[in-house]
Amino acid sequence: FIEDALLSVLNQNYPNIELIVIDGGSTDGTLDVLKRYSRYISFCLSEPDGGQFDAVIKGFEHATGDILTWQNADDIYIEGAFHEVIRVFKIHPTMDLVFGNVYVLDENLNVTRVAKYVPVTLEGMMYYSAHVPSQSAFWTRRVFEDIRKSEHIRRDLHYCMEKYFFGLILHYGRGAVYRRSIFGAVRVQPESKTVRVGPHEEWRREDLELAREFVARGFVKPYSNFLRYKLFFRKLLWHAISGDILHLIHLASQRSKWKFTKWKTENAK
Repeated sequence: FIEDALLSVLNQNYPNIELIVIDGGSTDGTLDVLKRYSRYISFCLSEPDGGQFDAVIKGFEHATGDILTWQNADDIYIEGAFHEVIRVFKIHPTMDLVFGNVYVLDENLNVTRVAKYVPVTLEGMMYYSAHVPSQSAFWTRRVFEDIRKSEHIRRDLHYCMEKYFFGLILHYGRGAVYRRSIFGAVRVQPESKTVRVGPHEEWRREDLELAREFVARGFVKPYSNFLRYKLFFRKLLWHAISGDILHLIHLASQRSKWKFTKWKTENAK
């Protein structure tokens, strides 16, 4: 799948792309693909790493561009995404994060649905599954450097790394812009992490641990039922205003998530 990811970057036809590839020491033919595209790659490193997020941070440590993004080897960018994202940053020069919707693809790149998101807050991300999809997210070097100066960035997270990283961007950054445009696509295939492991106990443990950490550091308010319903109805209102009736019905049919039950139980002890 790595070739699809590379081509989705190169086919953007954007003039100033710094393409960095961090590989965890693959033995499946990935290196042969990378050699074929080596003239387009600014920096390539193939060595064992401490996990996916460790590889991501290694890549950013070598990046020099003003706008940063990462793409998983399974996933792709949509044609024209880079030009559109830069246009949004020019319209909102004080913002540090731009993100949009994503296509959900099957193994053969057929579109199965569109994953739609909403404007995000840090509390919404921690407590109500408000999400910034890495496949369709772009942020400034400015906020990344602010995070590096203020944080020892954790690299031990394997399941909630995106929530952690974008949570830091929302905390240290100067604002986020959500666009209903589709900038990227996630491929659902048998070996992808979400399919392979699902929301098992380790995933839940990391999620709860992360919420506790952000509360302890004063990044978010402690969880409460009032906050839960506030976030829920804010999300419903956004989808209603946007005309996403089917998505609205889907949200309304969802009752309490495991995280709410677990958070309430843990805090009642």
